[in-house]
Amino acid sequence: MPHQLIETDAQLEELLKRWQDADIITVDTEFLRERTYYPKLCLLQMCWQDEAVAVDVLTIRNLAPLQDFVCDRSRLKVFHSARQDLELLLHEWGEVPQPLFDSQVAADLVGAGEQSGYARLVEAVFDVVLPKDVTRSNWCGRPLSDKQLDYAYADVTWLWKLYQHLDAELTRLHRHAWMREEMELLERESLHRVDPKNAWLKVKGRHRLNPQQLTLLQQLVEWREEMAMKKDLPRKWVLGDGFLLEYAQNQPLTVEELLALDRKSQRQLERYAKKLLHIASEVRQLPGASWIHEAQKPRLKGEQKKRLAELESQLQTIATRDTIAPGIIASRSQLIKLMSGESLHEETSWRAAIIDALLSGPEASGE
Repeated sequence: MPHQLIETDAQLEELLKRWQDADIITVDTEFLRERTYYPKLCLLQMCWQDEAVAVDVLTIRNLAPLQDFVCDRSRLKVFHSARQDLELLLHEWGEVPQPLFDSQVAADLVGAGEQSGYARLVEAVFDVVLPKDVTRSNWCGRPLSDKQLDYAYADVTWLWKLYQHLDAELTRLHRHAWMREEMELLERESLHRVDPKNAWLKVKGRHRLNPQQLTLLQQLVEWREEMAMKKDLPRKWVLGDGFLLEYAQNQPLTVEELLALDRKSQRQLERYAKKLLHIASEVRQLPGASWIHEAQKPRLKGEQKKRLAELESQLQTIATRDTIAPGIIASRSQLIKLMSGESLHEETSWRAAIIDALLSGPEASGE
């Protein structure tokens, strides 16, 4: 398949003119995020029919035409496992490209998504082994090596072929409507924006904190998230989750006690000590009614464990019968919620029908 490295504004202009009738393109990005909060776009690859290109976004001065082309709503954009790419492009361009086709989601919907990653999915479908040795290379370094470019072209080239295969499977199984429901959720900008107020929900180990400590953790993580965003630094370069968790649990009252919590992070702690103590002081003054009360993970008893096992078995039976990955229907934690009477997946009608069948028992699942 022909391929080209696009390095100048003139080359980009010529490409977009040549591709003006492209109604479907595959897209991938290469980026760095080791020293920043926001990912830094280094390369954007695309494929249309029999041609693949890699656009060097670091050498082209005017990228507005590229944004207009990729975000044109008359053109379907095919990504694989798109969340990181969309977060990146939303930050760079201020919008999420639409409409979308995520090949990972499509693979799940046709029962081919149990592979762990793009390369394994390509290997499973086409019996082709893609190169992996440059995946974590420095994509912002220049010049790009031949190995890097071969890898970049291959990603979107095989994604084009994968799209054709999965699109045909969706047609065969009459699941394009399912796919559109999933993509409408993926296209929401709110899904790809970090809300500092809710960042604490990703801190592991928080379940051992009491409501007052949990409230302090939420405030600390929100402040840390905003600081990392403002300075464009990795979260842990401001302060790590482990320290914030320990601080919320122990709540030292002086700078000296605070510094004693982590001898390895003295510079950051000295810089932020007053702010941390101030946040803790404010939380201590809050009435108990305003504390966060997070539901603990349920501990299942004998009958509940049995019921969960039955649901998992029935879900697997339905998934096998209907050629769909069980994980995209419901996770284990979602099945536990279902057992407690909570409704699931109200935004997708196709899941609701399967959940109804699941709850109807073995008869509905064909056992």
